[in-house]
Amino acid sequence: MVPSPNLEKPGSAALACLALAALAFVATIAAISVLGPVPMQLYAERRSEKLELLARFSNEYCSAAFGSSHVYNAFDPRVFDKTLAQAHLQIGSLNLAVEGGSHSEQYAIARRFTGALAPASAAAASNCLIMLEANAGANTMPTHLVHPRSINLYDADVSSLVSAFATDDLGARRKYGRILHAVAAATMHYARVGMLASQIFPRALDEDLIAKLKADDRRGFLAPEGSVQESQRVSAAFAARSDAPPKRVAAATQGHVEMIARLAGSAPGAERLRYVWMVTPKLSDLSAYETYPDCVQGGGAVALIVNVARPDVFPSLYRPEMWTNPSHMSEEGAAEYSRLLAQELTRMLKLDPAVAACRGH
Repeated sequence: MVPSPNLEKPGSAALACLALAALAFVATIAAISVLGPVPMQLYAERRSEKLELLARFSNEYCSAAFGSSHVYNAFDPRVFDKTLAQAHLQIGSLNLAVEGGSHSEQYAIARRFTGALAPASAAAASNCLIMLEANAGANTMPTHLVHPRSINLYDADVSSLVSAFATDDLGARRKYGRILHAVAAATMHYARVGMLASQIFPRALDEDLIAKLKADDRRGFLAPEGSVQESQRVSAAFAARSDAPPKRVAAATQGHVEMIARLAGSAPGAERLRYVWMVTPKLSDLSAYETYPDCVQGGGAVALIVNVARPDVFPSLYRPEMWTNPSHMSEEGAAEYSRLLAQELTRMLKLDPAVAACRGH
Protein backbone atom coordinates (compact mmCIF):
# COMPACT_ATOMS: atom_id res chain seq x y z
CA MET A 1 0.00 0.00 0.00
CA VAL A 2 1.38 3.41 -0.95
CA PRO A 3 1.55 5.71 2.10
CA SER A 4 -0.43 8.93 1.89
CA PRO A 5 1.62 12.06 1.35
CA ASN A 6 2.42 14.30 4.35
CA LEU A 7 0.18 17.32 3.85
CA GLU A 8 1.53 19.27 6.89
CA LYS A 9 3.26 22.55 6.10
CA PRO A 10 7.00 22.68 6.80
CA GLY A 11 7.70 23.86 10.34
CA SER A 12 4.15 23.27 11.59
CA ALA A 13 5.32 20.51 13.92
CA ALA A 14 7.97 22.81 15.36
CA LEU A 15 5.41 25.57 15.90
CA ALA A 16 3.10 23.12 17.64
CA CYS A 17 5.92 22.06 19.94
CA LEU A 18 6.72 25.68 20.74
CA ALA A 19 3.07 26.39 21.48
CA LEU A 20 2.85 23.36 23.78
CA ALA A 21 6.07 24.41 25.54
CA ALA A 22 4.74 27.94 26.03
CA LEU A 23 1.44 26.58 27.36
CA ALA A 24 3.28 24.28 29.74
CA PHE A 25 5.43 27.19 30.93
CA VAL A 26 2.37 29.38 31.56
CA ALA A 27 0.62 26.52 33.38
CA THR A 28 3.70 25.91 35.53
CA ILE A 29 3.99 29.58 36.44
CA ALA A 30 0.27 29.69 37.28
CA ALA A 31 0.59 26.63 39.50
CA ILE A 32 3.63 28.10 41.29
CA SER A 33 1.76 31.39 41.75
CA VAL A 34 -1.19 29.62 43.36
CA LEU A 35 0.64 26.98 45.38
CA GLY A 36 3.93 28.77 46.04
CA PRO A 37 4.87 31.17 48.83
CA VAL A 38 3.35 34.63 49.25
CA PRO A 39 6.14 36.84 47.85
CA MET A 40 5.90 39.74 50.30
CA GLN A 41 6.18 37.31 53.22
CA LEU A 42 9.60 36.11 52.05
CA TYR A 43 12.70 37.78 53.43
CA ALA A 44 13.86 40.93 51.67
CA GLU A 45 16.61 42.83 53.39
CA ARG A 46 15.48 45.89 55.39
CA ARG A 47 11.88 45.75 54.14
CA SER A 48 11.16 42.58 56.12
CA GLU A 49 12.30 44.19 59.37
CA LYS A 50 9.96 47.14 58.76
CA LEU A 51 7.07 44.78 57.93
CA GLU A 52 7.78 42.97 61.19
CA LEU A 53 7.64 46.32 62.98
CA LEU A 54 4.30 46.95 61.26
CA ALA A 55 2.99 43.59 62.45
CA ARG A 56 4.07 44.23 66.04
CA PHE A 57 2.65 47.76 66.25
CA SER A 58 -0.27 47.86 63.80
CA ASN A 59 -2.82 47.58 66.60
CA GLU A 60 -1.29 50.54 68.46
CA TYR A 61 -0.70 53.12 65.72
CA CYS A 62 -2.80 54.11 62.72
CA SER A 63 -0.40 56.66 61.20
CA ALA A 64 2.87 55.95 59.42
CA ALA A 65 5.51 57.55 57.22
CA PHE A 66 6.77 55.68 54.16
CA GLY A 67 9.55 56.27 51.66
CA SER A 68 13.30 55.97 51.24
CA SER A 69 16.26 56.61 53.56
CA HIS A 70 15.42 60.32 53.34
CA VAL A 71 12.36 59.51 55.47
CA TYR A 72 13.85 56.57 57.37
CA ASN A 73 16.66 58.81 58.70
CA ALA A 74 14.54 61.96 59.14
CA PHE A 75 11.04 61.19 60.37
CA ASP A 76 11.15 60.92 64.16
CA PRO A 77 7.68 59.80 65.37
CA ARG A 78 8.38 61.00 68.91
CA VAL A 79 8.94 64.62 67.87
CA PHE A 80 6.22 64.54 65.22
CA ASP A 81 3.55 63.23 67.60
CA LYS A 82 4.57 65.58 70.41
CA THR A 83 4.37 68.62 68.12
CA LEU A 84 0.92 67.62 66.88
CA ALA A 85 -0.23 67.01 70.46
CA GLN A 86 0.68 70.60 71.29
CA ALA A 87 -1.84 71.60 68.61
CA HIS A 88 -4.42 69.24 70.18
CA LEU A 89 -4.05 66.62 67.42
CA GLN A 90 -3.63 63.24 69.07
CA ILE A 91 -1.82 61.05 66.56
CA GLY A 92 0.48 58.05 67.08
CA SER A 93 2.84 57.27 64.22
CA LEU A 94 5.42 54.79 62.95
CA ASN A 95 8.38 55.19 60.60
CA LEU A 96 8.01 52.43 57.96
CA ALA A 97 10.42 53.90 55.40
CA VAL A 98 13.31 51.75 54.18
CA GLU A 99 16.80 52.47 52.90
CA GLY A 100 16.80 52.46 49.11
CA GLY A 101 13.02 52.71 49.07
CA SER A 102 11.02 53.94 46.09
CA HIS A 103 7.47 54.75 45.06
CA SER A 104 6.93 51.10 44.19
CA GLU A 105 8.12 49.89 47.59
CA GLN A 106 6.46 52.57 49.71
CA TYR A 107 3.20 51.88 47.89
CA ALA A 108 3.39 48.15 48.64
CA ILE A 109 4.19 48.75 52.33
CA ALA A 110 1.49 51.44 52.65
CA ARG A 111 -0.99 49.09 50.97
CA ARG A 112 -0.12 46.47 53.57
CA PHE A 113 -0.51 49.06 56.35
CA THR A 114 -3.90 50.37 55.21
CA GLY A 115 -5.12 46.82 54.80
CA ALA A 116 -4.27 46.12 58.44
CA LEU A 117 -6.13 49.18 59.74
CA ALA A 118 -9.67 48.97 61.01
CA PRO A 119 -10.66 52.45 62.17
CA ALA A 120 -13.86 52.26 64.19
CA SER A 121 -15.39 55.38 62.70
CA ALA A 122 -14.87 58.20 60.26
CA ALA A 123 -13.80 60.39 63.17
CA ALA A 124 -11.10 57.90 64.14
CA ALA A 125 -9.96 57.54 60.54
CA SER A 126 -9.48 61.28 60.21
CA ASN A 127 -6.73 61.04 62.84
CA CYS A 128 -4.86 58.38 60.82
CA LEU A 129 -2.17 59.77 58.52
CA ILE A 130 -0.65 57.94 55.54
CA MET A 131 2.49 59.98 54.82
CA LEU A 132 4.36 59.26 51.59
CA GLU A 133 7.60 60.62 50.13
CA ALA A 134 6.74 62.78 47.12
CA ASN A 135 10.25 62.97 45.65
CA ALA A 136 11.25 59.31 45.91
CA GLY A 137 12.39 57.36 42.86
CA ALA A 138 9.84 55.35 40.90
CA ASN A 139 11.58 51.96 40.96
CA THR A 140 13.84 50.03 43.25
CA MET A 141 17.53 50.72 42.66
CA PRO A 142 19.07 49.09 39.55
CA THR A 143 21.41 47.12 41.81
CA HIS A 144 18.32 45.55 43.42
CA LEU A 145 16.73 44.42 40.15
CA VAL A 146 17.63 40.75 40.71
CA HIS A 147 17.33 41.04 44.50
CA PRO A 148 14.32 39.86 46.55
CA ARG A 149 13.64 43.54 47.31
CA SER A 150 12.47 43.80 43.68
CA ILE A 151 11.51 40.28 42.68
CA ASN A 152 9.15 39.73 45.63
CA LEU A 153 7.63 43.19 45.16
CA TYR A 154 6.59 43.71 41.54
CA ASP A 155 3.14 42.18 41.25
CA ALA A 156 0.74 43.48 38.59
CA ASP A 157 -0.54 46.25 40.87
CA VAL A 158 2.91 47.64 41.70
CA SER A 159 4.22 47.22 38.15
CA SER A 160 1.31 49.06 36.57
CA LEU A 161 1.69 51.90 39.08
CA VAL A 162 5.24 52.53 37.86
CA SER A 163 3.92 53.35 34.39
CA ALA A 164 2.00 56.27 35.94
CA PHE A 165 5.34 57.70 37.08
CA ALA A 166 6.85 57.22 33.61
CA THR A 167 5.86 60.61 32.23
CA ASP A 168 6.82 62.23 28.94
CA ASP A 169 8.68 65.11 30.61
CA LEU A 170 11.36 62.63 31.75
CA GLY A 171 12.52 62.11 28.18
CA ALA A 172 12.31 58.85 26.27
CA ARG A 173 15.35 57.23 27.87
CA ARG A 174 14.24 57.69 31.48
CA LYS A 175 10.56 57.09 30.72
CA TYR A 176 11.07 53.74 29.02
CA GLY A 177 13.89 52.85 31.39
CA ARG A 178 11.39 53.01 34.26
CA ILE A 179 8.89 50.87 32.38
CA LEU A 180 11.49 48.27 31.36
CA HIS A 181 12.76 48.00 34.95
CA ALA A 182 9.22 47.27 36.14
CA VAL A 183 8.58 44.77 33.33
CA ALA A 184 11.84 42.91 34.05
CA ALA A 185 11.10 42.76 37.79
CA ALA A 186 7.50 41.65 37.14
CA THR A 187 8.69 38.88 34.82
CA MET A 188 10.97 37.52 37.54
CA HIS A 189 8.19 38.00 40.10
CA TYR A 190 5.71 35.83 38.22
CA ALA A 191 8.42 33.32 37.33
CA ARG A 192 8.94 33.13 41.13
CA VAL A 193 12.71 33.45 40.67
CA GLY A 194 14.47 32.43 43.88
CA MET A 195 11.27 32.26 45.90
CA LEU A 196 11.18 28.51 46.44
CA ALA A 197 14.75 28.56 47.74
CA SER A 198 13.82 31.46 50.04
CA GLN A 199 10.95 29.41 51.42
CA ILE A 200 12.99 26.23 51.91
CA PHE A 201 16.01 28.06 53.35
CA PRO A 202 14.44 31.10 55.06
CA ARG A 203 16.69 33.86 56.28
CA ALA A 204 16.12 35.04 59.83
CA LEU A 205 15.05 38.59 60.56
CA ASP A 206 17.74 40.95 61.82
CA GLU A 207 16.59 41.07 65.43
CA ASP A 208 19.42 43.43 66.38
CA LEU A 209 18.12 45.96 63.85
CA ILE A 210 14.54 45.51 65.07
CA ALA A 211 15.72 46.12 68.64
CA LYS A 212 17.39 49.37 67.53
CA LEU A 213 14.24 50.43 65.67
CA LYS A 214 12.19 49.89 68.85
CA ALA A 215 14.66 51.29 71.38
CA ASP A 216 13.83 54.58 73.13
CA ASP A 217 10.39 54.57 71.52
CA ARG A 218 11.96 55.27 68.08
CA ARG A 219 9.23 53.31 66.27
CA GLY A 220 11.28 52.68 63.14
CA PHE A 221 13.44 55.82 63.07
CA LEU A 222 17.24 55.71 62.95
CA ALA A 223 19.60 58.58 62.19
CA PRO A 224 22.69 57.69 60.10
CA GLU A 225 26.17 57.61 61.60
CA GLY A 226 28.50 60.29 60.32
CA SER A 227 32.17 60.35 59.34
CA VAL A 228 34.90 62.92 58.79
CA GLN A 229 34.60 62.54 55.03
CA GLU A 230 30.85 63.12 55.08
CA SER A 231 31.25 66.15 57.34
CA GLN A 232 33.64 67.57 54.76
CA ARG A 233 31.04 67.01 52.05
CA VAL A 234 28.48 68.87 54.14
CA SER A 235 30.89 71.78 54.59
CA ALA A 236 31.58 71.85 50.87
CA ALA A 237 27.84 71.97 50.09
CA PHE A 238 27.37 74.98 52.37
CA ALA A 239 30.45 76.70 50.98
CA ALA A 240 29.01 76.38 47.47
CA ARG A 241 25.47 77.45 48.38
CA SER A 242 23.76 80.07 46.28
CA ASP A 243 22.69 83.35 47.90
CA ALA A 244 19.42 83.16 45.98
CA PRO A 245 18.87 79.60 44.77
CA PRO A 246 16.43 79.39 41.88
CA LYS A 247 13.10 77.68 42.41
CA ARG A 248 11.26 75.44 40.00
CA VAL A 249 7.51 74.98 40.05
CA ALA A 250 6.87 71.24 40.29
CA ALA A 251 3.58 69.52 39.65
CA ALA A 252 2.19 66.34 41.10
CA THR A 253 2.43 63.62 38.46
CA GLN A 254 -0.17 61.11 37.40
CA GLY A 255 1.71 58.65 39.59
CA HIS A 256 1.05 60.71 42.72
CA VAL A 257 -2.64 60.90 41.83
CA GLU A 258 -2.88 57.20 40.99
CA MET A 259 -1.13 56.03 44.17
CA ILE A 260 -3.54 57.97 46.38
CA ALA A 261 -6.50 56.62 44.44
CA ARG A 262 -5.28 53.04 44.80
CA LEU A 263 -4.52 53.34 48.50
CA ALA A 264 -7.92 54.95 49.14
CA GLY A 265 -9.55 51.93 47.51
CA SER A 266 -7.24 49.31 49.01
CA ALA A 267 -9.31 48.46 52.09
CA PRO A 268 -12.68 49.23 53.68
CA GLY A 269 -12.53 52.68 55.24
CA ALA A 270 -9.23 53.57 53.57
CA GLU A 271 -10.88 56.45 51.72
CA ARG A 272 -11.47 58.15 55.09
CA LEU A 273 -7.80 58.19 56.05
CA ARG A 274 -5.79 61.39 55.66
CA TYR A 275 -3.11 61.22 52.96
CA VAL A 276 0.00 63.38 52.91
CA TRP A 277 2.81 63.73 50.38
CA MET A 278 6.06 64.85 52.06
CA VAL A 279 8.78 66.61 50.04
CA THR A 280 12.02 65.56 51.72
CA PRO A 281 14.94 68.00 51.93
CA LYS A 282 18.51 67.55 50.69
CA LEU A 283 21.45 69.93 50.59
CA SER A 284 21.03 70.19 46.81
CA ASP A 285 18.14 72.51 47.75
CA LEU A 286 20.81 75.13 48.48
CA SER A 287 21.48 75.27 44.74
CA ALA A 288 17.89 74.95 43.53
CA TYR A 289 14.62 73.90 45.11
CA GLU A 290 11.09 73.06 44.03
CA THR A 291 7.67 74.38 44.97
CA TYR A 292 4.55 72.24 44.87
CA PRO A 293 0.77 72.78 44.93
CA ASP A 294 -0.95 72.44 48.28
CA CYS A 295 -2.66 69.17 47.48
CA VAL A 296 -3.58 66.55 44.95
CA GLN A 297 -6.76 64.52 44.61
CA GLY A 298 -7.17 60.94 43.43
CA GLY A 299 -10.05 58.51 43.56
CA GLY A 300 -12.12 60.75 45.81
CA ALA A 301 -9.32 61.07 48.38
CA VAL A 302 -7.29 64.23 48.93
CA ALA A 303 -3.59 64.30 49.77
CA LEU A 304 -1.94 67.41 51.17
CA ILE A 305 1.56 68.17 49.90
CA VAL A 306 3.80 69.33 52.75
CA ASN A 307 7.02 70.87 51.46
CA VAL A 308 9.60 71.90 54.04
CA ALA A 309 12.44 71.39 51.52
CA ARG A 310 12.70 75.14 51.03
CA PRO A 311 15.73 76.98 52.41
CA ASP A 312 13.95 80.29 51.78
CA VAL A 313 11.08 79.41 54.13
CA PHE A 314 12.67 76.96 56.60
CA PRO A 315 16.27 78.21 57.12
CA SER A 316 16.59 76.48 60.50
CA LEU A 317 16.77 73.16 58.66
CA TYR A 318 19.65 74.28 56.47
CA ARG A 319 22.47 74.59 59.01
CA PRO A 320 25.57 72.35 58.91
CA GLU A 321 24.87 70.67 62.26
CA MET A 322 21.54 69.43 60.89
CA TRP A 323 23.20 67.17 58.32
CA THR A 324 25.23 63.96 58.46
CA ASN A 325 25.87 64.02 54.71
CA PRO A 326 24.43 66.06 51.82
CA SER A 327 21.43 63.71 51.49
CA HIS A 328 20.65 62.74 55.08
CA MET A 329 20.04 64.65 58.28
CA SER A 330 21.62 64.15 61.68
CA GLU A 331 19.54 63.22 64.72
CA GLU A 332 19.25 66.93 65.52
CA GLY A 333 18.23 67.64 61.94
CA ALA A 334 15.65 64.85 62.04
CA ALA A 335 14.09 66.37 65.16
CA GLU A 336 13.90 69.76 63.46
CA TYR A 337 12.48 68.26 60.26
CA SER A 338 9.82 66.30 62.18
CA ARG A 339 8.86 69.40 64.16
CA LEU A 340 8.56 71.56 61.03
CA LEU A 341 6.65 68.83 59.20
CA ALA A 342 4.12 68.59 62.04
CA GLN A 343 3.78 72.36 62.31
CA GLU A 344 3.25 72.81 58.59
CA LEU A 345 0.78 69.93 58.50
CA THR A 346 -1.12 71.47 61.40
CA ARG A 347 -1.30 74.78 59.58
CA MET A 348 -2.61 73.12 56.44
CA LEU A 349 -5.15 71.01 58.28
CA LYS A 350 -6.50 73.60 60.65
CA LEU A 351 -5.45 77.15 59.87
CA ASP A 352 -4.96 77.84 56.18
CA PRO A 353 -8.23 78.60 54.33
CA ALA A 354 -6.43 78.43 50.99
CA VAL A 355 -6.31 74.63 51.15
CA ALA A 356 -9.81 74.13 52.52
CA ALA A 357 -11.53 73.81 49.15
CA CYS A 358 -8.76 71.62 47.78
CA ARG A 359 -8.69 69.12 50.61
CA GLY A 360 -12.48 68.95 50.85
CA HIS A 361 -12.62 68.37 54.61
